[in-house]
Amino acid sequence: VNVAVFDADYEDLQIIVRESFNPLTVNAGDARVRGGEFELTWRATDDLEIDFSAGHLDTRYVRLNQPAQDSGVRLENKLANSPEWSLAAGSAYRFALGDRGEFTARVDWSWQDGEFHDAVNSPQIYQDAFHFVNASLAYAPNDGPWQLTVAMRNLLDETYLVTGNSAFDTAAAYVEQVYGRPREILVVVNYGF
Repeated sequence: VNVAVFDADYEDLQIIVRESFNPLTVNAGDARVRGGEFELTWRATDDLEIDFSAGHLDTRYVRLNQPAQDSGVRLENKLANSPEWSLAAGSAYRFALGDRGEFTARVDWSWQDGEFHDAVNSPQIYQDAFHFVNASLAYAPNDGPWQLTVAMRNLLDETYLVTGNSAFDTAAAYVEQVYGRPREILVVVNYGF
């Protein structure tokens, strides 16, 4: 079990703001980030492992200078890329095959709260809360230096925003959105020398 609690104060926090097409980095003012993380790994049996984690963030601006306010940042805005809650759970199970090796099956699930991707809290690049699931099956022989893994990432084929830029409310009037990868299947061979 791991537990972490933190309280961080930032002075002259740098943010990126938009003036038409031009991204500008400005010292916005002061901000505070409070939060905590909890992690649990349980080895239920020799073959079964279960893990869980949770995180909480409480972020806010404490003081904003005039350039930040002129760009549209307000004291009530949320800090960028700071979901209030995040959860994750996973489990791995090992199937022994005697002298032929072993299979290991793993499933991981995660969820995160909604988050803004810029300091202005542009609704055009806001990501709602979403779930993410990965799964894999690995085979390793007892006497070989290699392992074969077949995995699927983003099993639910979730569409989610990774990052973005918005100058929607300026003369440029554009929005750039970058999305995460869709469902994908991987085959990986590891070989130890």
